[in-house]
Amino acid sequence: MSSPLPVTRDPQAIAKIPPGYRFVEPGTLTVAISALNSPPLALLASDNRTRIGSDPDMARLLAGSLGLKLRLVPTAWEDWPLGIASGRYDVALINIAVTEKRKEKFDFATYRVDSLAFSVKSTSDIAAVNGPADLAGRKVIVGSGTNQERILLGWNEDNRAAGRPQAQPVYLTDDASGNLYIQSGRADIFFGPQSVAAYKAALNGQTRVVGLGPKKAWGGDNHQKRQRPGLCPAGSPRRGDCPR
Repeated sequence: MSSPLPVTRDPQAIAKIPPGYRFVEPGTLTVAISALNSPPLALLASDNRTRIGSDPDMARLLAGSLGLKLRLVPTAWEDWPLGIASGRYDVALINIAVTEKRKEKFDFATYRVDSLAFSVKSTSDIAAVNGPADLAGRKVIVGSGTNQERILLGWNEDNRAAGRPQAQPVYLTDDASGNLYIQSGRADIFFGPQSVAAYKAALNGQTRVVGLGPKKAWGGDNHQKRQRPGLCPAGSPRRGDCPR
């Protein structure tokens, strides 16, 4: 297993932490991350204990730059909103897309583009997904409460208005079940993060990407609204989206 990424304290970032802010644990950044294996975003290392992946790495860089220890809390997707609102975590890093509705309740600091993708079994007769008509009558795996669910339901409205069959959402929470459903034919299409879809396709060739989501969102670390005005790292992209 490789060593953690090196990181140094950033005095500019540290200076932006409000003097009266109380972390969940003093001197520690408590970060909610996915409890499930979804490489390359989050997964367990070969010791079956250490959390690795792009989201845990981002959490380590954030905590280190702020001069804080890091505590990772494996969390179910559906639990992060309440966990942030109740003060159980300082930050949530669970592949959370920044949407207008979420910005009404939470603050975000964006750190990457959140691209979505449609993937299918490698032997599927589905050649491409470019719009609502390509999903008509198909069984599509999505996560409940996600940005991709919102897109799928919107496309279903388009299909209904056009007199086409609607897609059937298949709600699953873990990547392993999604793989099983796709390979067994219980679902036709997996709609989720593009990075996960590309990783799986390259890993064993059992799936392939047949289209990208209609819009790109920004992925961000998430925290209580108006609670953390200083946690936007110096030089962060799209500073207009950082907490105020």
